[in-house]
Amino acid sequence: MMGDWSRSDTDPAIAAHTGLFGFNHGSMAYAFKDDGTGFIGKDGRGRIIFDGHKSQIYSNNWKGTDQCGMFLDIDDGVIKL
Repeated sequence: MMGDWSRSDTDPAIAAHTGLFGFNHGSMAYAFKDDGTGFIGKDGRGRIIFDGHKSQIYSNNWKGTDQCGMFLDIDDGVIKL
C-alpha cells in the first residue's frame, strides 16, 4: 500500500507518515517511511528495524546493555550479533 495511510490500528506512529506499507493477515508486515526509517517483520522480537538517519539496522529485541539481538552500525562499522 503506497501513500498516506492514516487508519493504522496497529501502529499509531505510522499514520503520521507517507511511504510503502504491507500487511499480512491484518498485521503490518513491513513499512518503508518517507522519513528514512522502516521495518520488516511482525511486531515483537522478529522485527528488523532500519534507521536511515543513524545508518543503523537492528532487531527489535536489541538491548545494548546485555547484548541481546542484532545491531549493525554502518556509519561506525560496528557489527554486533
